[in-house]
Amino acid sequence: MKVCFFIGLSFLFIFTSCTKKTNSEDVLKGYVKYRFSPTQSKDVLLDKTTGSLNERITAMTEEEFKEFVSMEKFKMRKFVINLKRCSDDQCFITYTLSYDQYQDGQRTYETEVKKIAEIRKVEETWKIADVSNVKTYIDSKEELKLDK
Repeated sequence: MKVCFFIGLSFLFIFTSCTKKTNSEDVLKGYVKYRFSPTQSKDVLLDKTTGSLNERITAMTEEEFKEFVSMEKFKMRKFVINLKRCSDDQCFITYTLSYDQYQDGQRTYETEVKKIAEIRKVEETWKIADVSNVKTYIDSKEELKLDK
């Protein structure tokens, strides 16, 4: 009898762990982590997005997209969710993202940005609809070099 109980409990555990639904926070964390990965693709980003963000990515030329996903100079340090405001099919999540920027193997800037992500449920799947900057803080030991 105990063996049947443990087998049943094991199947229940396996089933629930394999069918875990992702929530809006998990989708945002996955999106941010993917944006810092070196192997981003347009198809995957389009699959993770909806709304105006999806439209902007779709409209990018190959050169614009290459620049958009170019993250080899950046390394994420910290991701913190500050505030979450959700309804059944839409969330607004305010988060802080810290990352370092490198040039020639040397860290040149430490950056912290506060952003708001709009996340919508599309056919039972959460997708990123828009991301907007609220505030940016850059710490640099040298003069900032801005690209034109």
